[in-house]
Amino acid sequence: MVPAGFSVDYCDPYEDGWPKLTPHTKGHIFGSPPSAVHLSACWSGYVSDTGQPDAAPPGTYTHPVTGTVTVSNSTWEPCLIDGRDPSAELGTISCAGGLTRTDSASNLSDSDVANVANRVTAYLCYRWQPPLAGFLLIPAEVVLRASSTEAIERQQ
Repeated sequence: MVPAGFSVDYCDPYEDGWPKLTPHTKGHIFGSPPSAVHLSACWSGYVSDTGQPDAAPPGTYTHPVTGTVTVSNSTWEPCLIDGRDPSAELGTISCAGGLTRTDSASNLSDSDVANVANRVTAYLCYRWQPPLAGFLLIPAEVVLRASSTEAIERQQ
């Protein structure tokens, strides 16, 4: 919830395909053509027992400023890329552009009293065709995959 008189500026909305993350990341790729590297990212976080995303972690919390006590009955929900959790099933995610993404959290909390602990996960892959492929049992293609997860705390 955004307080009255304030606005939200999404600097890199995932709905638009991460317009800042994508070129920044591809600008730091070396040794392979950046256009051949596929990138996707998603948000994971706690979801309340009513299905509300951006919930506080399970437990009881006292807001440091307002003193409001919040009881949270939430569960951790991972983000999914290509229907799979990149932190647990990295080797099974496709290596292609435009993969489907399921976010269970966001980059903005819905409450000023929630102790939100969201994570953003970036997934990159590249289909490498080694020199001398097919010679001496060298495979024709090797799929290189990487995933990085960073915890993001809500900021005001």
